[in-house]
Amino acid sequence: MKKTVIAILLLALSCTPQVEENILCKVTLNLSLPDGRNMVSLTIDPTLEGNIFQNLNTGRNYPYPLIVNNTGQMTVLKGVYMLGFDGEAVFEDGSRVKVRFVSWNTPSTAVELLDDSHTLEIPLTILK
Repeated sequence: MKKTVIAILLLALSCTPQVEENILCKVTLNLSLPDGRNMVSLTIDPTLEGNIFQNLNTGRNYPYPLIVNNTGQMTVLKGVYMLGFDGEAVFEDGSRVKVRFVSWNTPSTAVELLDDSHTLEIPLTILK
């Protein structure tokens, strides 16, 4: 009798569908300048202390993706993130400016990335 009950339980458990939850979020970064200019590229130095794309739960700091024509994509673990950086934007004519983004760089202003994909609109400030 015990063997029959165990066999039935094992059979019932094996029929349960496997639920796989996607734990990653594909993030698209759309950057913009106040004057509307298009950046050919944006370089963000990962060694600068304030340049963060940090998961608050795990403490992991992700490197920023290559930003080309105001857009970049990356994949991160779903969670709550602090973002902030200083970078150097390059334009078609070869001119360069320093830019900054700090809207989500503290735990109280952090952004949630909990969906399978998320687009972040990032307005930059030009530094003088």
